[in-house]
Amino acid sequence: MITLDNDTITFGKYKGTTLGRILRDRSYCNWLLEQDWFENSYEYLFNRVKNYDPKIYFLNPDQGDPNDFID
Repeated sequence: MITLDNDTITFGKYKGTTLGRILRDRSYCNWLLEQDWFENSYEYLFNRVKNYDPKIYFLNPDQGDPNDFID
């Protein structure tokens, strides 16, 4: 049984999973962000995907500029 909440995915290849699972698939996230239907029909999820920044989980804020992470 699937429990529905704001983070439950109700469409596509990740249907029935949570937002956390989609966020691991960055290419799928990038594709979703380009879809008008996603932004218009799933505003909450759209904003969560758009604003997700995994770098903050790996960097200590006292270690310098987080933008240097990729470099």
